[in-house]
Amino acid sequence: MITYFLRLLLTASSIAPVCFTVSFIGFINNNYYLLYIPLFIGVFICVLCVVTIGLINKHVQILKKKITSVTPANKEITNYFLAYVFPLLGSESIFQNASMTIFFFVCLIGYTLFSESYNFNPLLSLFGYKFYEAQDSTGVGFVLLSRNTLVSINPKKSINMKQLSDYIYIYYDGDGN
Repeated sequence: MITYFLRLLLTASSIAPVCFTVSFIGFINNNYYLLYIPLFIGVFICVLCVVTIGLINKHVQILKKKITSVTPANKEITNYFLAYVFPLLGSESIFQNASMTIFFFVCLIGYTLFSESYNFNPLLSLFGYKFYEAQDSTGVGFVLLSRNTLVSINPKKSINMKQLSDYIYIYYDGDGN
């Protein structure tokens, strides 16, 4: 249950930049509802992201896992901005209709609640996390988050990590990183 809650919080925090983009559209159009409501939601989600990292460090148990390969997942930032943020900049007319704005945010909430996937999270990047595509000794691939730059992995040694969901782990070096 806690891994579902943590995954939910991390997924929600990945859409905070969308809220800030909508808020920017409200600012440009002098629409104060569109400015302040998404801004509040975005800031609230950022705070939840910080709380989530704290929860992970306190409540999720450390696992040992052997990794056979790890590659940076840097390409995901481009996909994130092309899919979520840039299209909003040209769609200010959608947000002039309150029903369309509500529908947009309901869709985002639905995505957050029911998505089993994990997207690039710019907030975690802001906090110094790097994203890696990794594979364990059984051949299963997963997303690995780490504050440390992972250049090489010794496949014979186990590393400490904390599991957030079935396919998302955070590297843990004992210092809360």
